[in-house]
Amino acid sequence: MNNTRFPDSKLLDFVKYYDSNNPNHRNAFLKIASSLPDDFYNNDAEWVKIYRSHPAKKIGRSSAGVSLDVTYFSQGDNYRDAHRTCFSSSCAMLLNYLRPGVIRGDDDYVREVFNRGDTTDSWVQIQTLRHFGVTADFVQNANNNTLKKYLNRGIPVPCGILHKGSSNNPSGGGHWIVVIGYEDDKNAPGGGYW
Repeated sequence: MNNTRFPDSKLLDFVKYYDSNNPNHRNAFLKIASSLPDDFYNNDAEWVKIYRSHPAKKIGRSSAGVSLDVTYFSQGDNYRDAHRTCFSSSCAMLLNYLRPGVIRGDDDYVREVFNRGDTTDSWVQIQTLRHFGVTADFVQNANNNTLKKYLNRGIPVPCGILHKGSSNNPSGGGHWIVVIGYEDDKNAPGGGYW
């Protein structure tokens, strides 16, 4: 008998060729299952989250624009500082879109942010995204063409906005949102961005 461990990737062949009508296949998988620890069977187990996550999203395109299917995370239910974590929730949406399954929700991301500094500091967000494998830059001179460039490449764009006052003289403490698409032929608030 050969006791050499086969590579992890070989397990995929067993799954691929599993025949639910073959009792030996069923018994073999039940044997594996009985040897696993109890916490393996948990909705919060890392493998379950990865298995249930969606593959990278396709870019919805029309002749007039782009629409990315980005999962929404509300800052309102964040485990701490919900009133001031819009930047973190926005970056978590970007991360979740680009690297599905890396985080379970924005609380995972927010925890990493507060391990590094404060949620309102751009350098903390950049460092946290890098920790999760996403390279990002913070700029203060982006325009509509910048947004389109990233959206056309399938990259949602977190944007800080001043949302009070007129467009000529905005004011307030600001808010962070994620731009997920645009339509050139629409005259919508924000110039067709949403």
